[in-house]
Amino acid sequence: MTKAQPETAAGPIHRAMSISAQLGDAWSIAEGLQAVANLCSLTDPETAAVLAGAADRLREQISTLPHPADAAINRDHLEHARERIGPARFQTAWAEGREASLESLVTIALTAANASAG
Repeated sequence: MTKAQPETAAGPIHRAMSISAQLGDAWSIAEGLQAVANLCSLTDPETAAVLAGAADRLREQISTLPHPADAAINRDHLEHARERIGPARFQTAWAEGREASLESLVTIALTAANASAG
């Protein structure tokens, strides 16, 4: 997903996130949370920080890292979100995402992706 095509990406991200949640596949859920975080960085930076914090926590739990190319894209989107809301609010939201239940975070991600689809 690039910053120029969020509406196009939102539908497939929502479908993939929904399937991942139904399967309970932690790696796919982490990827989905991050994808929605990137999507939200453009319109809802606080939610972006929450979901990125959640993806980070889940990756730690399953001992995995994003692909280096994905990590660079993620950093770009999250830096945009951080600039929009400021470092303190970003860090607070990130911490909230690390603490929230996975079920609530999946619901937030699905709602945010659906809203971004237009």
